Amino acid sequence: MVDGQITKWLKELCLVDQAWVKDPDKTIDQVQQELIAKIGENIKVRRFVRFELGEGLEKKKDDFAAEVAKQAGLA
Repeated sequence: MVDGQITKWLKELCLVDQAWVKDPDKTIDQVQQELIAKIGENIKVRRFVRFELGEGLEKKKDDFAAEVAKQAGLA
């Protein structure tokens, strides 16, 4: 059971094991191998950036009434 959880976690973490965005049935490694076969050149992933859904988005807490009062010179 633990082995399955670790394997699932590694698939989510490792780029070449992740599902390709345009075709979730293929992994990044499969798409890379297909492209190598198609163009005949060796391709390597040198770097990438991993984004997580919702990461870095903090909701601003605005007080609309106070902002309007400030701009109107009432505050």
